[in-house]
Amino acid sequence: MMGGGGWGHGHGGGGHGGMRRAMMGGSGRLGDWIEDEELGNAYDHRVVRRLLSYVGPYKPLAIMALVGIVIYTLSVVAVPYLVREGIDAIIAKESNRVTGIAVIVVAVSLVGWLAQWSHLNLMARISQGVLYTLRVQMFRHLHRLSLSFYDRNEVGRIMSRVQSDVLNLQEFLGGGLMGFAEVLGLGFIIIAL
Repeated sequence: MMGGGGWGHGHGGGGHGGMRRAMMGGSGRLGDWIEDEELGNAYDHRVVRRLLSYVGPYKPLAIMALVGIVIYTLSVVAVPYLVREGIDAIIAKESNRVTGIAVIVVAVSLVGWLAQWSHLNLMARISQGVLYTLRVQMFRHLHRLSLSFYDRNEVGRIMSRVQSDVLNLQEFLGGGLMGFAEVLGLGFIIIAL
């Protein structure tokens, strides 16, 4: 029976069934021979370098975001030090010093909050801009490909791969860079101790 239709030529989707079908003399598509997991390494410095080129147009915003991370981290490290000084002032019964330290703690906390808020907003603007540029370029590239390419490769697998890659990049830009800020903060805390 020749049923099915669509881009799959009646053979159904990918997955391990596609791999078994290829081994048994299936459709001969590239996607049937190689699973997505086998197509690339988890980390490739060339890919990271290429992705950093997309941040180039946002270099001033990236520098301001980095400054925000440093200011926020310094404020987080400064508060425990100031609290220690405040406790020492309380023990020494120096009420004027306690009041001054309390005002400084509030001011440092406000500056830290403002730095974190600006850092988060700037990083969101950068990551959305990079993702938009990548999506537009991928869309244009997919439209330039020949119809024979789509005959040889399953459209569903291509679209799934494109969406998965963009989603992974979005998660990295959204949350992965916050991990960088936390590591930077830990480094400052270790230096301060």
